[in-house]
This record gives sequence, structure tokens and C-alpha cells, in this order.
Amino acid sequence: MDTVQVSYGQYIFSPNPAAVTVKNRRTAVTEPLPGGGEWLTVTGTAPREVTLEGQLWAEDAAAALRRYEELRKVYEAGGAQVLCVPGHPPFYALFTALTLEAQGDGRVLDYAAQFLEGGELL
Repeated sequence: MDTVQVSYGQYIFSPNPAAVTVKNRRTAVTEPLPGGGEWLTVTGTAPREVTLEGQLWAEDAAAALRRYEELRKVYEAGGAQVLCVPGHPPFYALFTALTLEAQGDGRVLDYAAQFLEGGELL
């Protein structure tokens, strides 16, 4: 996999997420055949779904939370932005979900960010 810096709009994920999952799908329908059976017809492609999983850390819990707040503000802004992930050319996507998990003393925060391809064409 290449070493593209993962970004969404002006936000740069630093460090890069530990896991990047890109789901590509085709849409299809089945049609009955005379005499039984079915014919599968591909009707197109579905929007890509991307999940980023990583960690934000800092010297103390308050600083780690500030780093998370920067990411949350990007999520709250809404709208389509250009998403750059390894193995794919940049594409417009919507930031659809953001999950935070904090354990221990709060200096390390686990996050999951989900995106759905859509918006504008490049």
C-alpha cells in the first residue's frame, strides 16, 4: 500500500490512521429465467464506504481532548470534502459518523471516522 497522507478537506490525520478500510460494492438485481432459475444483472456501483480507525494522543487528557475537538468540528461542519486515502485517487465524500473511545488516563483517545462517497465530482 502506498504512503498517502490521509486527509479530509483541510484536516490532516496525524499520525495516519492505524486502519483504513475502503468498501467497494456493485449493485445488482436478479431476474427470473423462463423455466426456473435466475439471471444476475449488475446495475452499477454503490458509493464507496470508508472507515478510518486510529488514535489521538497528547501529554495530558485535556490536550488529547483538544485534538479530538478539532476532528469533531470537521465532522460537525458537514458537506462534502475531498477524502485522500491510500490506494485510491482523491474523491469527494461525506463525513457520516465519528466515534470516540477513551480509556485509562485520557491521554490516548481511540477514534473511528466513517465516510460515504458523494457530493461533487473531481
